[in-house]
Amino acid sequence: MQTQKNACQLTVLVENTAYGRGLLGEHGLSYLIETDSQRVLFDTGQGLTLRHNAQQLGISLQNLDAVALSHGHYDHTGGLITVLEDCKIAKLFLHPAALQPKFSPRGNIGSPIQDADRLKQAIDQLVWTDKPTEVIPGIQRFALYHSTIDEQRLRRWIANESIFSRFQRKNSQSSFSRKKLN
Repeated sequence: MQTQKNACQLTVLVENTAYGRGLLGEHGLSYLIETDSQRVLFDTGQGLTLRHNAQQLGISLQNLDAVALSHGHYDHTGGLITVLEDCKIAKLFLHPAALQPKFSPRGNIGSPIQDADRLKQAIDQLVWTDKPTEVIPGIQRFALYHSTIDEQRLRRWIANESIFSRFQRKNSQSSFSRKKLN
């Protein structure tokens, strides 16, 4: 008997470059992962372009089942404020150190939200995890905590290999598009 995999759609909402008309780039990252029945936002970028790019792509940031943060740097958590303004998040998955202050020679590079109590008021369930954790069936937030991320590592962090095995970046152009992955 062959098992049928649920379709998964991946949309890049924030990244460093933007080639599509009306889309904006910023230093940071945000992916919307949609299955037949659930929606997960992985990272939120800096927050300067998240809402704009979602609107340009015809995507609502309301009714998210979960948000999963890879780590606590501003370029991956800054848009969380925007998301909280747009909807009540069912679950937020993050590493226990995600809200702690972080610094580099350039200054503060940590999350703009560092108050866990503020998050608890806006989110149904706050999930602190330092272990691989299933966010929705087939999508995991891996508890690796690095200060730098490359695309291959990111793919392994947020999903099982079957979902991202066919997600390829072409000709170094922006991935701003809706990709259906089976």
